[in-house]
Amino acid sequence: MTGLEVFNRWQNYRLALGPGRNAVLTDIEAGRITEAFCMDTSAVIVPNGRIGQHGRDAVVGGGTAVLVTTHLYRAPTDIQYGRAQDPYGWTRIVHAKSGAHQSA
Repeated sequence: MTGLEVFNRWQNYRLALGPGRNAVLTDIEAGRITEAFCMDTSAVIVPNGRIGQHGRDAVVGGGTAVLVTTHLYRAPTDIQYGRAQDPYGWTRIVHAKSGAHQSA
């Protein structure tokens, strides 16, 4: 299952791979795209506040993470850090051996 599939099942948002970069820049400039982010295979979200190509730059969402991006970042990291339930079986609790050296 890809990160997009997880988020599309999990949230009330429809996420999709965007069109070519020129179309994205045009949509940002026209106000049709208000947020952008990158996602890796571990479903980690990184906000993208600026997109550019060949000297043409467009600022997305004022250049900072906004509502959807922030929510999509927090949801999986809350699972990773144990602040939320893990309905997908992504996490495992690992117990250190008694007397094992732990680095700081």
